[in-house]
Amino acid sequence: MGNSSSAADGNAAAPSSTSAGSRTDADVATSRSAGASVRDESTIDTDITVFGATGFVARHVCNYLVASANASASASTAKATRSGDSTSEAGAAAAGVEEIDDTDYDAVKAETTPDRVDNKPDYEERGKTASPPSAAALRLTLAGRNESKLREVLDKLTSLPEYSPQSIKIDVFVADADDVDALKAMAARTRVVLNTAGPFSRYGTNVVAACSSTGADYVDITGEVGWAGEMRTRFGDSAAKSGARIVSFCGFDSIPSDLAVYGAVRSLREARTKKKDDEQEEEAAATQIIQAKCWHSCFGGANGGTIATAINIPVDVNHMLFDDSTGKLRPVPFLMDDPFELVAPTKKNDPRINTWRYKAALAEWRNQCITLDTELSDFGATVSAPFFMGVCNAKIVHASAVALNYYSPDNDVEPFTYWERFLPAGLDLTRYLNVLSVIPALSYSLALAAITATLKIPVVGQKLVDLVVPPGTGTPDWVNEMGYSDVYAEALSPSAGEPADKNLVDRGTCRLRFEGDPGNLVTAQCVSEAALALVHNREELPSNSEDGFGTPAQLLGDTLLSRLVSSDVRKVTMETTVVETDRRYKWERIGTVVAIAGAVGYAISCFW
Repeated sequence: MGNSSSAADGNAAAPSSTSAGSRTDADVATSRSAGASVRDESTIDTDITVFGATGFVARHVCNYLVASANASASASTAKATRSGDSTSEAGAAAAGVEEIDDTDYDAVKAETTPDRVDNKPDYEERGKTASPPSAAALRLTLAGRNESKLREVLDKLTSLPEYSPQSIKIDVFVADADDVDALKAMAARTRVVLNTAGPFSRYGTNVVAACSSTGADYVDITGEVGWAGEMRTRFGDSAAKSGARIVSFCGFDSIPSDLAVYGAVRSLREARTKKKDDEQEEEAAATQIIQAKCWHSCFGGANGGTIATAINIPVDVNHMLFDDSTGKLRPVPFLMDDPFELVAPTKKNDPRINTWRYKAALAEWRNQCITLDTELSDFGATVSAPFFMGVCNAKIVHASAVALNYYSPDNDVEPFTYWERFLPAGLDLTRYLNVLSVIPALSYSLALAAITATLKIPVVGQKLVDLVVPPGTGTPDWVNEMGYSDVYAEALSPSAGEPADKNLVDRGTCRLRFEGDPGNLVTAQCVSEAALALVHNREELPSNSEDGFGTPAQLLGDTLLSRLVSSDVRKVTMETTVVETDRRYKWERIGTVVAIAGAVGYAISCFW
């Protein structure tokens, strides 16, 4: 059994045990509706439990939660102060007292207004932003198997300048990943379990089982598609019964990709909705998306735990090549996993999506090549490399595509495909370089191939990881602060103006920019805001899925986007555009590419 002890002000109290609560069938009548909760509030002692709290990424997660709680408390205090000032002014006016205020409010506004306000999307104007922060202190639990290490983390958190016992109360809970009873007790006492303990196929299964059975919501930072698909198959029924929301892939893999595509699709559908009358709004909302594409540029380091997980992900060649039920050779081999591995079981094996499945699988294979892109430049074309997380992210976006009806096999349009690319020189510089961006793209691809091949060498690869970046270590803070992530997504739909012309499309775009190292600070921000959305904004969330499992875009959607762009801890900007009746393929730009390449080649030959 796990033990918990509190430290609201950094001084630990005596340990006390906690037992799991129980659920009945009658409790879950409305568990799948948005914001529905079937749990007994009296059994919940904490808001967020960070499992694996002694890990490297977990430190950044806890730091973010402390800073976020402090920012929320400051916002609540400021709001109360403004309310009190209004009351005082009203009383003074009633008493006939004239108050003189010589404050230069323009100067104050210019000094205190963050520049992120101008870059926020229309979510605030649509009333889609997250609810105002609550005045109640956030209750945070640090969980893991080693109590002394947990207390070391607790001491560090309570010594942070952002820490205040009025804004956040922290305790510890001892639970091992193999102790089923302790994990159930841990899940029963919390609203959301935030799991950072990987590899998740080794340490995460019992945690998901505990949350599914007790009704606790769950988020994690895994990138292990096969494991997440297995969790949905094994625990979907219990999660549906308890009302839990199980949301994996809430770190850098795969929230930026999933939400960027979601934002592009939403901007496109909203543009069409504005042009429709009320009777046609539903038709506009069901706009079919035939392709989505993400271009990533980022800078940061890699953590030991992340690398260890990546090199130990199992590869089932038989599953990739042969159908599991019939044993026949697949028309297109899977790239690691089924493109629809994370789709709800009731839809995953629908024979109507088999054509779509293999179109998606073929796109994933083609996505592993260096490509020429005409979308990013006004003339010529740019060159991009495959993104190292594309294999994983494609499965998440495909699952969102099925759940959110990006495409339906019942419609007479080409099946939805997803592409994910990497721009080593960054988005803006790549646009400037044009076809010369082939140099950084090719250099990056060769370097990545060499590193991957080295790490995959039996014994040698693991020894090298243990020597250079062993699990539990990562990039230093000064490197993390220099990092960034920039994601640009496009979603294409057949042109509403000229639906018969297959070369004419409407484009919805979304650009998300994050500050900080992707694997540490961006991951910490994304998963923390996902957990906070489940704590503070559950009533505003989309409806739950049929089995409680789903992607960030499906189960958190606009609420998570709003929390990210409204963050007072780390700046996130979002920009969306819509281009109507645009040509999908701009073949004439190939001529420009050839001309530029020829000119460069001629100049080099002359110099040489």
